[in-house]
Amino acid sequence: ILNKPASLDITETSTDYAQQLKLLNELQLAEELNVSAQFLETSLEQSMDQFVAASTRSMRLMSLIGTIILGVIIANVVIAMYLPIFMFGAII
Repeated sequence: ILNKPASLDITETSTDYAQQLKLLNELQLAEELNVSAQFLETSLEQSMDQFVAASTRSMRLMSLIGTIILGVIIANVVIAMYLPIFMFGAII
């Protein structure tokens, strides 16, 4: 990747070489940052998938429990409304 010019001018050669070395270092850093970003993105996606799956299970369970509790409450209200009528009818 690094090409040393065949020129005899030492200052020009060292400047070109230093510039190429700097560009190579920047390229390596960019590649490492890209790999790190891809790893973080993949890790975040996996965490989000696990969280969504856990919340879905939890929401299903809470929905079932909520439905049962709501049914019990409605049944108690209905019984409380009609119980006096039945008791009054039984007394008469």
